[in-house]
Amino acid sequence: MSVTPSPLNPYKCRTLFVSDLHMGSYRFDADLFTRFLASYDPDTIYLVGDIIDGWKLRKRWHWPLSYVRSTSYLLSLAQQGKNIFYIMGNHDDRLRLLPPVINKRLKDKYGFQLLNKRVHTTEDGRKLLVIHGDQFDWKILHGRLSKWSDNIFDFITTRMLSTVSPRVRVKGKYTKFSLSKAIRKSGTHALYLLKNFEKAVLKRIEKDKVNGLICGHTHVPVQKELAEDKLYINTGSWMADTPTALIEHEDGRFELIFCNPQAYMQNANNQSIADIPFSSENMEKAKRLEEWVKHLWDKKFKIAPLAA
Repeated sequence: MSVTPSPLNPYKCRTLFVSDLHMGSYRFDADLFTRFLASYDPDTIYLVGDIIDGWKLRKRWHWPLSYVRSTSYLLSLAQQGKNIFYIMGNHDDRLRLLPPVINKRLKDKYGFQLLNKRVHTTEDGRKLLVIHGDQFDWKILHGRLSKWSDNIFDFITTRMLSTVSPRVRVKGKYTKFSLSKAIRKSGTHALYLLKNFEKAVLKRIEKDKVNGLICGHTHVPVQKELAEDKLYINTGSWMADTPTALIEHEDGRFELIFCNPQAYMQNANNQSIADIPFSSENMEKAKRLEEWVKHLWDKKFKIAPLAA
């Protein structure tokens, strides 16, 4: 894309995919993300997992006003009729434990639809499975699974909406496995993990009889064909110096977008985040969502009622 879109001149596209914001981490720039969102005009938005970083929020609470603004802006997009699908990941795994009544309330009152996976149909008719990608962690750590055990794992993680996070032993203690951290370590081990991840992706594409798969999780942006008519796209993350996202153009073409912070935060008119409208009603709803998330990731783990 030769010209950087802006809130004054948003780029019309069919679908926008973002993953791994890790809200709760000091590294997430929420104002940059809001400005990026305002620079595009999609019909559908996929939040492809690890949007909330519950692992960090359990240790210490970090939810500044910029997070409230981002949430408020997403609420305004839902009110405009945008379809917003929140695909749950491993860092926001507690969302997988929510009862159906809470999921329905999120959809009806806030416009977010919580899912473990969804098959997305492109403008040109291709079917692509959208999942976060943590579903492949066990396969990467323990090698190829039998068809029988593979089906059981899929049943547990997808149909029962449970959280199954693999754990590894580090210095005598068991801790949750983080694929993105493991890949950031250079060397043959990182290449091995990426190679096995792509093998697992290809196997899932073939199993689900789709044309491709879109995910996040590794924090490594990728768009490639693993085999003939088997497309693999990884949206990357919002944790890198150059955050990434994915758009589907109106003709069905996909493009990875590399967000240059300086280009998106400034333009010829010097528009700032303050120039993006935030309604007081949505700001209040976003604050109520913040309190709900705080209860959800409390160490005692309690599902609080979801206010309208």
